Amino acid sequence: MIVLAHIKEQSRLSLGSYGRLRMTEELKELDLNTGHRRVGRLMRENGIRVERSKKCKVSTESNHVFNIAPNLLKWGLPRRVVKPKMGG
Repeated sequence: MIVLAHIKEQSRLSLGSYGRLRMTEELKELDLNTGHRRVGRLMRENGIRVERSKKCKVSTESNHVFNIAPNLLKWGLPRRVVKPKMGG
């Protein structure tokens, strides 16, 4: 029951983002030496789940509000090739 109380508290503090492995590390920092399998079982039996953050969709057509450097290659400017210096 003590381990479960700490799991619930750590889950609340992490906003539900800690899984069993990270939760086990947090419990070890609190001097509660318990294995990740036990932590996973206690989390599963008590309905403590990881809340995954939603990833943003990447769109290729975006209207940027910020100043973005122009692509100089589109203007037809000649490319300057830098040759490496030879010698010693």
